[in-house]
Amino acid sequence: MTLNQTEFAKLSKLAKQSQKLIKRSERLEVGSGSRGLGSLRTFFLPSGAIHFYFGHKTKVGKQDDYPIGIYAHSRLEANTMGGKCMTLAMAREAAFEDSKSHSKAIKQGYEGIRHWNQSKVEEDAKNHRFDACKSKGVLVGLEVFWNCICGGLYR
Repeated sequence: MTLNQTEFAKLSKLAKQSQKLIKRSERLEVGSGSRGLGSLRTFFLPSGAIHFYFGHKTKVGKQDDYPIGIYAHSRLEANTMGGKCMTLAMAREAAFEDSKSHSKAIKQGYEGIRHWNQSKVEEDAKNHRFDACKSKGVLVGLEVFWNCICGGLYR
């Protein structure tokens, strides 16, 4: 099924009236017969909000919906609101990018894009703690180094 922006108002209103989540998705394709890229999933929330997700299977075959962003009616609105606001076209683009990242993550041994990104955040935090320790000039021994990497700044 191809998602159509003109149906968004109708589906959003229906979700609001029924007070139930409505899900729609379209398979990501790069030509006829392409499979395994995942899908762009759109959730119409009872609040009236519309959220985009990259739907995919993890390495162990479990369905995962990775958040992409929140619907904006136009590119101008998306740019004005900032953050993760996007049009349907922008969401399709983001889903394709997430599909590439997901594929790389699987090849590198991660469960999927969520696990890979979580690992990158943890690595960045570890590097930040290391840099903070280094800038304070406290790297004088292995114990101090270990304290920095494992959570606390050496006092």
